Amino acid sequence: MEIEAVISKDYITNLLTRRIKVNLKIIATGIEEYEWGEFSLGSMGTKILAIIGFIEETGNEIIITLRETTMSTLNGKRGTRVIKE
Repeated sequence: MEIEAVISKDYITNLLTRRIKVNLKIIATGIEEYEWGEFSLGSMGTKILAIIGFIEETGNEIIITLRETTMSTLNGKRGTRVIKE
């Protein structure tokens, strides 16, 4: 019996970060700034759903940035910060 499956790395990462009680999550990707509704579920949509789940469950911040600018982002100069209102 064969079963084909796809494992969402965004979902698994969310489970892991909650389990180890991460205070700040950084998503280093190919796009630095996001606007709500900009992406379909198949592209960045899974990341957006993971972000929402992480923030709702932990109340902690997430930063989205380019891989190359991660350090500048940590210094508050780049990237998109997502926080719970």
